[in-house]
Amino acid sequence: MRSILIWIFAFLLVATHARAQSVRVEGRFVADSLKIGMPTPFVLTARYPQEATVLFPDTTFTFTPFEFARRTYFPTRTRNGESLDSVVYELTSFEVDSIQYLQLPVFLVAAQDCTVWQSPRDSIFLAALVAQVPDSVQTTALPMKINTSYQFVSKLLNYPVLLLFVGIAVVVAIVVALVFGKRIRKYFQKRALRKRHVQFLAAFQNEVEKLEQNFSASKAEACLVIWKGYMEQLLQHPITKLTSREIIQQLSDNSLKTTLAEIDRMIYAHTRDWAREPFYALKEQGQKAFERKLEEVTYG
Repeated sequence: MRSILIWIFAFLLVATHARAQSVRVEGRFVADSLKIGMPTPFVLTARYPQEATVLFPDTTFTFTPFEFARRTYFPTRTRNGESLDSVVYELTSFEVDSIQYLQLPVFLVAAQDCTVWQSPRDSIFLAALVAQVPDSVQTTALPMKINTSYQFVSKLLNYPVLLLFVGIAVVVAIVVALVFGKRIRKYFQKRALRKRHVQFLAAFQNEVEKLEQNFSASKAEACLVIWKGYMEQLLQHPITKLTSREIIQQLSDNSLKTTLAEIDRMIYAHTRDWAREPFYALKEQGQKAFERKLEEVTYG
């Protein structure tokens, strides 16, 4: 019975040794040296029986003293019952050791567990950019490099600050509109009224002066048209389309009856006789309508 156990144990050792020879893992740096913070490639390959399944380190693996950047897989190649897998890892290092080492595992998947196969440890040199770093240097001893050429720097827009500014501006605008909106509207309405009134007075006075210099029915009618247009804009009534009788009824002002009748006589009777008083009466009528409208806007 003892001899049987010895043979079984010897068979297991031989099988284990044969299995150990069935997977070959290799790993090496492509370059001889690296720079701090710059990626350097590390090639990891595994040869294994075709029926086996192997796993390579993924992004969750710790590549100390290196940091994982990215990886590139190559398709599996199988020949004579043996498969070949390879991965190129892009690794960076921020360590200052002059020589840095790395070995990576490959996992052979079994029914109950996984067997770890380590690649041989490979080394890489750190390329020093500064040959010697002194403990301290006087400011006056530092070499100065002068460059007076213009260096263009692109402008960056601070979007969070911009959005904050726009938000504050919107809130302030809403508050101002709610608190002072009515007062602001009245201010601009009164300003527009005064501007139109000044324009009316200037245009009407200019036509009256022309009429005084050389009377004609067309000039008298031009004065009346200016007055009608201003009154229509001021009172929001279709004054320009109304006859003199309709204007008197629309405005409910009998004082206009004599004034408009006198002007109509000048226009349609083709008389050379004229008087300036009806036109100044129209001007006075426009002034009174303006004052009433301004008071309406102010206290309305």
